[in-house]
Amino acid sequence: QGKRVLLIWDGAPWHRGEVREYLKKETEKKWKLEIMYFPPYSPDLNPQEHVWKQAKEKTTKNSEEDFDTKLLNFYKYITKTKFKTNFLSKYL
Repeated sequence: QGKRVLLIWDGAPWHRGEVREYLKKETEKKWKLEIMYFPPYSPDLNPQEHVWKQAKEKTTKNSEEDFDTKLLNFYKYITKTKFKTNFLSKYL
């Protein structure tokens, strides 16, 4: 087996069941996949939530824009932004 991969997910339904089993099956030859879950109702423990928060704050303030424009601005922001990484230190 290859490298160990630790995947940390929240408890969303799409992170369980079929998706989890599919990933394990498809990756078992390349990686040793280990899945851990955040405790229920704990978005404060999930570093990804900080990324979404920053992106939403920067791209959705103008409520006059239509949805397509907001979506495009969000995509542009996510793809070009270097997010602050100092918040990661509290998770290590």
